[in-house]
Amino acid sequence: GVSKDADGEVIKKQYKKLAVQWHPDKNRENAEEATVKFQAISEAYSVLSDPDKRQRYDRGELDDDDFDYDDFLRHFSDHFGDIGM
Repeated sequence: GVSKDADGEVIKKQYKKLAVQWHPDKNRENAEEATVKFQAISEAYSVLSDPDKRQRYDRGELDDDDFDYDDFLRHFSDHFGDIGM
């Protein structure tokens, strides 16, 4: 899967793919699930793309309710497999 030390470009690329895949407008027949996943993907990206928030998460300073990095990485792995990191 995507490693915890993945750089910003890798994270951005994977975010864009997942955001397009799960955008509610692209999943009208399953809009409720797509909305939930799209929001989770967006929230995860907001943490990973912000150096301060990412450092706080890496230090264990963000609550589990704020962001689940492991779940985010699993989601990437489920959809994209090992990207060589």
